[in-house]
Parts: sequence; structure tokens; C-alpha cells
Amino acid sequence: MVKNKMIMILAILAMACIVWLIGENRAYKALVDEQRVKEAELLDQFFDLQYEYERCFSAVYQIEYGVDSLGYVRDTALDGSYPIP
Repeated sequence: MVKNKMIMILAILAMACIVWLIGENRAYKALVDEQRVKEAELLDQFFDLQYEYERCFSAVYQIEYGVDSLGYVRDTALDGSYPIP
């Protein structure tokens, strides 16, 4: 009789452990899915920032080129005809 009760208790505990482990596994899967979503969002932000950086760098380069061109035009226009202060 005691042996049957012990087997029954162990069987119930084993089932409870299995249910607990299955639930924990599902929780880990949910966390992994959440991390994948966050990773995708971070990758999107990275590529958006990279595009923005390239656009800003291109604008700065064009401005610097324009300033250099203006300096060249100013130097050739004066070409010694006017005194430089």
C-alpha cells in the first residue's frame, strides 16, 4: 500500500516537472522571438543611420568643394590686379 502511494506521488511529481519544463521552454522561445524582433529593429536603425550619414557626408563634401571652387575663382579673378589686404 505504501509502495503504491509512493509510486503515485512520484508519478505526479514527474508530471508536474514535465509541465513546468514545457512551460519554461515556451517562455524561452518567447524571449528568443522578442530578441529577434529587437535585433531586426536595431538593424533597421543601423541602416537608416548609415544612409543618413552618407547623405550628410555627401552634402558636406559638396559644400567643401563649392567653397574650394569659390576660392579658386576669387584667386583667378583678382590675379594680382587688385591689392590683397
